[in-house]
Amino acid sequence: NYFPAAVLLQRLSEQSVPSDASLDLYKTYLEKAGLSTDVVSMMEFSAYYADAIAEIVPADGVAEVNTKLKNSMILDEVAAGLSTTNIRRCLSLIGSTAYNNATKEAQEYAANAVAKHAYTNVIELKAAAEDAIAKYKPEKNETNEDSKHDKPSSSVSVSGGAYIPVIPTPVPTAPRFSDAPASHWAYEYIEKMASGNVINGYNGNFRPEDDITRAEYVKVLCEAFGIDTQGEASFNDVSADSWYAPYVNALASAGIAKGDNGNFRPDDKISRQDAAVLLERVLAHIGLTLENGELAFSDTNDISDYAKLAVSSLVKAGVINGMADGSYAPVNNITRAQVAKLICVAIELGGDK
Repeated sequence: NYFPAAVLLQRLSEQSVPSDASLDLYKTYLEKAGLSTDVVSMMEFSAYYADAIAEIVPADGVAEVNTKLKNSMILDEVAAGLSTTNIRRCLSLIGSTAYNNATKEAQEYAANAVAKHAYTNVIELKAAAEDAIAKYKPEKNETNEDSKHDKPSSSVSVSGGAYIPVIPTPVPTAPRFSDAPASHWAYEYIEKMASGNVINGYNGNFRPEDDITRAEYVKVLCEAFGIDTQGEASFNDVSADSWYAPYVNALASAGIAKGDNGNFRPDDKISRQDAAVLLERVLAHIGLTLENGELAFSDTNDISDYAKLAVSSLVKAGVINGMADGSYAPVNNITRAQVAKLICVAIELGGDK
Protein backbone atom coordinates (compact mmCIF):
# COMPACT_ATOMS: atom_id res chain seq x y z
CA ASN A 1 0.00 0.00 0.00
CA TYR A 2 2.87 2.39 0.58
CA PHE A 3 4.44 1.90 -2.83
CA PRO A 4 2.36 4.52 -4.71
CA ALA A 5 3.12 6.97 -1.93
CA ALA A 6 6.83 6.27 -2.31
CA VAL A 7 6.59 7.01 -6.03
CA LEU A 8 4.98 10.32 -5.23
CA LEU A 9 7.62 11.18 -2.64
CA GLN A 10 10.32 10.51 -5.21
CA ARG A 11 8.65 12.81 -7.71
CA LEU A 12 8.29 15.59 -5.18
CA SER A 13 11.96 15.31 -4.23
CA GLU A 14 12.94 15.92 -7.87
CA GLN A 15 10.99 19.15 -8.22
CA SER A 16 11.86 22.22 -6.18
CA VAL A 17 8.61 23.86 -7.29
CA PRO A 18 6.18 21.16 -8.50
CA SER A 19 3.77 22.31 -11.18
CA ASP A 20 0.07 22.62 -10.41
CA ALA A 21 -0.46 20.94 -13.80
CA SER A 22 0.76 17.73 -12.18
CA LEU A 23 -1.65 17.93 -9.26
CA ASP A 24 -4.37 15.73 -10.78
CA LEU A 25 -1.85 13.01 -11.54
CA TYR A 26 -0.40 13.22 -8.04
CA LYS A 27 -3.87 12.99 -6.50
CA THR A 28 -4.30 9.56 -8.06
CA TYR A 29 -1.32 8.40 -6.01
CA LEU A 30 -2.78 9.90 -2.87
CA GLU A 31 -5.98 8.00 -3.51
CA LYS A 32 -4.12 4.73 -4.12
CA ALA A 33 -2.18 5.24 -0.91
CA GLY A 34 -5.34 5.86 1.09
CA LEU A 35 -4.53 9.52 1.71
CA SER A 36 -6.86 12.48 1.51
CA THR A 37 -7.09 14.12 -1.92
CA ASP A 38 -8.66 17.30 -0.57
CA VAL A 39 -5.80 19.60 -1.59
CA VAL A 40 -6.05 22.50 -4.02
CA SER A 41 -2.47 23.47 -4.76
CA MET A 42 0.99 21.93 -4.95
CA MET A 43 2.17 24.10 -2.05
CA GLU A 44 -0.60 22.77 0.20
CA PHE A 45 -0.06 19.30 -1.17
CA SER A 46 3.68 19.31 -0.42
CA ALA A 47 3.13 20.40 3.17
CA TYR A 48 0.44 17.78 3.72
CA TYR A 49 2.44 15.02 2.12
CA ALA A 50 5.61 15.70 4.11
CA ASP A 51 3.72 14.83 7.30
CA ALA A 52 1.83 11.87 5.88
CA ILE A 53 4.72 10.13 4.19
CA ALA A 54 6.56 9.41 7.45
CA GLU A 55 3.66 7.30 8.62
CA ILE A 56 3.08 5.48 5.34
CA VAL A 57 6.55 4.61 4.07
CA PRO A 58 8.71 2.44 6.36
CA ALA A 59 12.35 3.56 6.45
CA ASP A 60 13.59 0.24 5.09
CA GLY A 61 10.77 0.07 2.54
CA VAL A 62 11.98 3.00 0.45
CA ALA A 63 15.47 1.56 0.09
CA GLU A 64 14.08 -1.83 -0.82
CA VAL A 65 12.06 -0.63 -3.77
CA ASN A 66 14.39 2.04 -5.17
CA THR A 67 14.77 0.44 -8.59
CA LYS A 68 11.08 -0.38 -8.93
CA LEU A 69 10.31 3.11 -7.71
CA LYS A 70 12.30 4.78 -10.47
CA ASN A 71 10.91 2.50 -13.16
CA SER A 72 7.35 2.97 -11.96
CA MET A 73 7.84 6.73 -11.98
CA ILE A 74 9.18 6.62 -15.54
CA LEU A 75 6.37 4.43 -16.87
CA ASP A 76 3.66 6.51 -15.21
CA GLU A 77 5.17 9.80 -16.38
CA VAL A 78 5.31 8.53 -19.97
CA ALA A 79 1.75 7.20 -19.80
CA ALA A 80 0.48 10.52 -18.40
CA GLY A 81 2.25 12.47 -21.14
CA LEU A 82 2.12 15.76 -19.23
CA SER A 83 4.95 17.35 -21.18
CA THR A 84 7.68 16.53 -23.67
CA THR A 85 10.27 17.87 -21.24
CA ASN A 86 9.19 15.43 -18.51
CA ILE A 87 9.22 12.51 -20.91
CA ARG A 88 12.66 13.41 -22.26
CA ARG A 89 13.94 13.48 -18.68
CA CYS A 90 12.46 10.04 -18.05
CA LEU A 91 13.90 8.57 -21.25
CA SER A 92 17.34 9.80 -20.27
CA LEU A 93 17.14 7.49 -17.24
CA ILE A 94 16.40 4.22 -19.04
CA GLY A 95 19.99 3.48 -20.03
CA SER A 96 19.63 3.83 -23.79
CA THR A 97 22.88 4.86 -25.48
CA ALA A 98 21.03 5.43 -28.76
CA TYR A 99 18.64 7.87 -27.09
CA ASN A 100 21.21 9.68 -24.97
CA ASN A 101 23.50 10.21 -27.97
CA ALA A 102 20.71 11.45 -30.24
CA THR A 103 20.10 15.10 -31.16
CA LYS A 104 17.61 17.17 -29.20
CA GLU A 105 15.18 17.02 -32.13
CA ALA A 106 15.45 13.23 -32.32
CA GLN A 107 14.93 12.94 -28.56
CA GLU A 108 11.83 15.11 -28.75
CA TYR A 109 10.54 13.01 -31.64
CA ALA A 110 11.03 9.87 -29.53
CA ALA A 111 9.36 11.52 -26.52
CA ASN A 112 6.31 12.38 -28.61
CA ALA A 113 6.27 8.86 -30.06
CA VAL A 114 6.10 7.14 -26.66
CA ALA A 115 3.92 9.73 -24.91
CA LYS A 116 0.62 8.51 -23.45
CA HIS A 117 1.44 4.86 -24.12
CA ALA A 118 1.17 2.38 -21.26
CA TYR A 119 4.29 0.21 -21.39
CA THR A 120 4.51 -2.95 -19.31
CA ASN A 121 8.10 -2.37 -18.27
CA VAL A 122 11.12 -0.15 -18.92
CA ILE A 123 12.64 -2.68 -21.35
CA GLU A 124 9.57 -2.33 -23.56
CA LEU A 125 9.73 1.47 -23.27
CA LYS A 126 13.43 1.49 -24.14
CA ALA A 127 12.79 -0.58 -27.28
CA ALA A 128 10.02 1.81 -28.36
CA ALA A 129 12.20 4.88 -27.79
CA GLU A 130 15.13 3.41 -29.71
CA ASP A 131 12.81 2.41 -32.55
CA ALA A 132 11.61 6.02 -32.74
CA ILE A 133 15.19 7.31 -32.77
CA ALA A 134 15.98 4.98 -35.67
CA LYS A 135 12.94 6.20 -37.63
CA TYR A 136 13.58 9.90 -37.01
CA LYS A 137 14.34 11.92 -40.14
CA PRO A 138 15.41 15.57 -39.72
CA GLU A 139 13.20 18.12 -41.38
CA LYS A 140 14.19 21.61 -42.44
CA ASN A 141 12.95 24.11 -39.88
CA GLU A 142 13.92 27.35 -38.27
CA THR A 143 16.95 25.80 -36.54
CA ASN A 144 18.23 23.81 -39.49
CA GLU A 145 21.57 25.04 -40.81
CA ASP A 146 20.52 24.08 -44.33
CA SER A 147 17.36 26.17 -44.20
CA LYS A 148 17.49 29.01 -46.70
CA HIS A 149 15.70 32.32 -46.89
CA ASP A 150 13.37 32.43 -49.87
CA LYS A 151 11.17 35.36 -50.67
CA PRO A 152 7.50 34.29 -50.60
CA SER A 153 5.98 34.11 -54.06
CA SER A 154 2.96 36.19 -53.03
CA SER A 155 3.42 39.56 -51.36
CA VAL A 156 2.16 43.13 -51.21
CA SER A 157 4.32 46.19 -51.50
CA VAL A 158 4.65 48.73 -48.73
CA SER A 159 6.62 51.94 -48.44
CA GLY A 160 10.38 51.64 -48.38
CA GLY A 161 10.50 48.87 -50.96
CA ALA A 162 9.91 46.11 -48.42
CA TYR A 163 7.08 43.63 -48.68
CA ILE A 164 4.74 41.65 -46.49
CA PRO A 165 3.88 38.09 -47.50
CA VAL A 166 0.23 37.30 -48.01
CA ILE A 167 -0.40 34.22 -45.90
CA PRO A 168 -3.24 32.21 -47.47
CA THR A 169 -6.08 31.01 -45.31
CA PRO A 170 -5.58 27.27 -44.69
CA VAL A 171 -7.79 24.86 -46.57
CA PRO A 172 -10.16 23.32 -44.00
CA THR A 173 -8.63 19.88 -43.94
CA ALA A 174 -7.16 17.85 -41.09
CA PRO A 175 -4.61 19.77 -38.96
CA ARG A 176 -1.06 19.34 -40.25
CA PHE A 177 0.44 19.05 -36.75
CA SER A 178 -0.55 16.31 -34.33
CA ASP A 179 0.08 18.54 -31.30
CA ALA A 180 -1.82 21.55 -32.68
CA PRO A 181 -5.35 20.26 -33.31
CA ALA A 182 -8.27 22.43 -34.38
CA SER A 183 -9.20 22.82 -30.72
CA HIS A 184 -5.88 24.52 -29.89
CA TRP A 185 -6.28 28.24 -29.17
CA ALA A 186 -3.57 29.13 -31.72
CA TYR A 187 -4.62 26.64 -34.39
CA GLU A 188 -5.59 29.26 -36.98
CA TYR A 189 -2.35 31.21 -36.54
CA ILE A 190 -0.17 28.10 -36.56
CA GLU A 191 -1.78 26.84 -39.77
CA LYS A 192 -1.36 30.22 -41.48
CA MET A 193 2.28 30.53 -40.47
CA ALA A 194 3.00 27.01 -41.63
CA SER A 195 1.16 27.49 -44.93
CA GLY A 196 3.38 30.50 -45.63
CA ASN A 197 6.54 28.63 -44.59
CA VAL A 198 7.18 31.27 -41.94
CA ILE A 199 7.31 28.80 -39.05
CA ASN A 200 7.62 25.10 -39.75
CA GLY A 201 7.23 21.99 -37.65
CA TYR A 202 9.27 19.02 -36.53
CA ASN A 203 8.31 15.60 -37.89
CA GLY A 204 4.60 16.25 -37.79
CA ASN A 205 4.65 18.27 -34.56
CA PHE A 206 4.63 22.03 -34.04
CA ARG A 207 5.62 22.03 -30.35
CA PRO A 208 3.39 25.05 -29.64
CA GLU A 209 4.31 25.37 -25.97
CA ASP A 210 8.08 25.29 -26.53
CA ASP A 211 10.01 28.51 -26.04
CA ILE A 212 11.77 30.09 -29.02
CA THR A 213 15.35 31.32 -29.10
CA ARG A 214 16.48 34.77 -30.13
CA ALA A 215 18.10 33.33 -33.26
CA GLU A 216 14.95 31.45 -34.24
CA TYR A 217 12.82 34.53 -33.67
CA VAL A 218 14.89 36.83 -35.90
CA LYS A 219 14.70 34.23 -38.67
CA VAL A 220 10.92 34.20 -38.32
CA LEU A 221 10.88 38.01 -38.58
CA CYS A 222 13.03 37.97 -41.70
CA GLU A 223 10.90 35.29 -43.34
CA ALA A 224 7.59 36.89 -42.37
CA PHE A 225 8.40 40.44 -43.43
CA GLY A 226 10.81 39.87 -46.27
CA ILE A 227 13.87 41.41 -44.69
CA ASP A 228 16.81 41.20 -47.09
CA THR A 229 19.33 38.86 -45.48
CA GLN A 230 22.36 40.89 -46.47
CA GLY A 231 24.33 42.56 -43.72
CA GLU A 232 27.70 42.95 -42.10
CA ALA A 233 28.74 40.89 -39.07
CA SER A 234 27.85 42.86 -35.98
CA PHE A 235 28.08 40.69 -32.86
CA ASN A 236 30.93 38.89 -31.11
CA ASP A 237 28.87 35.75 -30.50
CA VAL A 238 27.45 35.36 -34.03
CA SER A 239 29.94 33.46 -36.16
CA ALA A 240 29.84 34.01 -39.91
CA ASP A 241 29.22 30.30 -40.60
CA SER A 242 26.29 29.90 -38.19
CA TRP A 243 22.89 29.21 -39.75
CA TYR A 244 21.38 32.30 -38.15
CA ALA A 245 24.14 34.78 -39.08
CA PRO A 246 22.37 36.15 -42.21
CA TYR A 247 19.19 36.88 -40.24
CA VAL A 248 20.87 38.40 -37.18
CA ASN A 249 23.24 40.50 -39.30
CA ALA A 250 20.39 41.68 -41.51
CA LEU A 251 18.41 42.98 -38.55
CA ALA A 252 21.52 44.47 -37.00
CA SER A 253 22.39 46.32 -40.23
CA ALA A 254 18.86 47.70 -40.33
CA GLY A 255 19.16 48.94 -36.75
CA ILE A 256 16.55 46.49 -35.53
CA ALA A 257 18.69 44.07 -33.50
CA LYS A 258 21.01 45.95 -31.18
CA GLY A 259 22.26 43.28 -28.79
CA ASP A 260 23.95 43.84 -25.47
CA ASN A 261 27.62 44.78 -24.98
CA GLY A 262 28.52 43.54 -28.45
CA ASN A 263 26.70 40.22 -28.08
CA PHE A 264 23.37 39.01 -29.43
CA ARG A 265 22.97 35.88 -27.28
CA PRO A 266 21.42 33.87 -30.15
CA ASP A 267 20.78 30.71 -28.14
CA ASP A 268 19.00 32.48 -25.27
CA LYS A 269 15.23 32.19 -25.10
CA ILE A 270 13.54 35.45 -26.06
CA SER A 271 11.19 37.17 -23.63
CA ARG A 272 7.75 38.47 -24.53
CA GLN A 273 8.84 42.10 -24.17
CA ASP A 274 11.97 41.64 -26.30
CA ALA A 275 9.90 39.91 -28.98
CA ALA A 276 7.60 42.94 -28.98
CA VAL A 277 10.51 45.37 -29.29
CA LEU A 278 11.98 43.60 -32.31
CA LEU A 279 8.59 43.27 -33.98
CA GLU A 280 7.79 46.96 -33.53
CA ARG A 281 11.14 47.92 -35.04
CA VAL A 282 10.58 45.58 -37.99
CA LEU A 283 7.17 47.14 -38.65
CA ALA A 284 8.70 50.62 -38.56
CA HIS A 285 11.44 49.43 -40.94
CA ILE A 286 8.92 48.32 -43.57
CA GLY A 287 6.94 51.54 -43.28
CA LEU A 288 4.27 50.73 -40.69
CA THR A 289 4.50 53.39 -38.01
CA LEU A 290 2.28 52.57 -35.04
CA GLU A 291 0.69 55.03 -32.65
CA ASN A 292 1.59 54.96 -28.98
CA GLY A 293 -1.10 53.59 -26.71
CA GLU A 294 -1.79 53.13 -23.01
CA LEU A 295 -0.67 50.23 -20.86
CA ALA A 296 -3.23 48.88 -18.44
CA PHE A 297 -1.83 45.46 -17.61
CA SER A 298 -1.79 44.34 -13.99
CA ASP A 299 1.99 44.06 -14.24
CA THR A 300 2.69 47.16 -16.35
CA ASN A 301 5.34 48.25 -13.85
CA ASP A 302 7.27 45.06 -14.63
CA ILE A 303 7.71 46.03 -18.28
CA SER A 304 11.20 47.41 -18.84
CA ASP A 305 11.40 51.07 -19.85
CA TYR A 306 13.03 50.24 -23.17
CA ALA A 307 10.10 47.99 -24.09
CA LYS A 308 7.12 50.08 -22.96
CA LEU A 309 6.78 52.10 -26.17
CA ALA A 310 6.86 48.98 -28.35
CA VAL A 311 4.41 47.08 -26.15
CA SER A 312 1.99 50.01 -25.89
CA SER A 313 2.09 50.58 -29.67
CA LEU A 314 1.37 46.93 -30.41
CA VAL A 315 -1.44 46.95 -27.84
CA LYS A 316 -3.08 49.96 -29.50
CA ALA A 317 -2.74 48.30 -32.90
CA GLY A 318 -4.46 45.19 -31.58
CA VAL A 319 -1.42 42.97 -32.09
CA ILE A 320 -0.95 42.32 -28.37
CA ASN A 321 -3.78 41.53 -25.95
CA GLY A 322 -1.92 40.17 -22.94
CA MET A 323 -2.64 37.13 -20.80
CA ALA A 324 -6.01 35.83 -19.65
CA ASP A 325 -5.43 37.08 -16.09
CA GLY A 326 -4.91 40.68 -17.23
CA SER A 327 -1.12 40.60 -17.06
CA TYR A 328 1.43 40.91 -19.84
CA ALA A 329 4.17 38.72 -18.30
CA PRO A 330 6.93 40.74 -20.00
CA VAL A 331 9.91 38.68 -18.83
CA ASN A 332 8.32 35.30 -19.53
CA ASN A 333 9.71 33.46 -22.52
CA ILE A 334 7.45 33.66 -25.54
CA THR A 335 6.25 30.32 -26.91
CA ARG A 336 6.06 29.14 -30.51
CA ALA A 337 2.25 29.34 -30.41
CA GLN A 338 2.38 32.90 -29.09
CA VAL A 339 4.88 33.85 -31.81
CA ALA A 340 2.59 32.38 -34.45
CA LYS A 341 -0.26 34.59 -33.28
CA LEU A 342 1.93 37.67 -32.81
CA ILE A 343 3.40 37.49 -36.30
CA CYS A 344 0.17 36.47 -37.99
CA VAL A 345 -1.78 39.38 -36.51
CA ALA A 346 1.06 41.80 -37.36
CA ILE A 347 1.11 40.58 -40.98
CA GLU A 348 -2.63 41.09 -41.27
CA LEU A 349 -2.17 44.58 -39.83
CA GLY A 350 0.01 45.51 -42.78
CA GLY A 351 -1.83 43.53 -45.41
CA ASP A 352 -3.87 46.50 -46.61
CA LYS A 353 -0.99 49.00 -46.58
